[in-house]
Amino acid sequence: FYLESFKEQQNIKSDKDLEKLLAGQDMTMADLKKRLVEEFSPQQVIHVEISERIAVSDKDERAYYDAHTADFEVPAEATVREIVLKASEPERAAKRAEAEAVRARVAVPGADFATIAAEVSDAGTKKKGGLLGTVKKGDLAASLENAAFTLPVGEISPVIEADYGFHILKVDARSDAALKPFDDVK
Repeated sequence: FYLESFKEQQNIKSDKDLEKLLAGQDMTMADLKKRLVEEFSPQQVIHVEISERIAVSDKDERAYYDAHTADFEVPAEATVREIVLKASEPERAAKRAEAEAVRARVAVPGADFATIAAEVSDAGTKKKGGLLGTVKKGDLAASLENAAFTLPVGEISPVIEADYGFHILKVDARSDAALKPFDDVK
């Protein structure tokens, strides 16, 4: 039984293929059988002796679920694009004006945020059209997180100031925090 399961898992079609594999590993068929019994027998004993004898009532399952809802929470997520304009202190005012001009460009109906991000952003995400990716609450700085989780999907944020420069965000998608349904985790 273990040998056939092993062959199936490893996608080994014939006994000759198995023998070639064993020869390459300097093993015999007896070595393989012994190793398979050593690995799988304890699992089989646990399954028969424990798993098949345990019965948990629906009431107990529900009570556990209700008492451990934090374990089944799915955090809010947002898929975000960014344009970053880095600014040192002496050029801060000029860079803010530049960021406002860029924001005006991306806010025009029909403007392609990704193309503009690839053109002007100072962030490494510019190669992906400014795609920062999907983030969870707590992944970003507070000012960026606030925009990512309150801005309507598809809208452009105002210019957001950071220590190192300015951000403009666009939220491509967002999902609210949720609790996995009981039937899914049961």
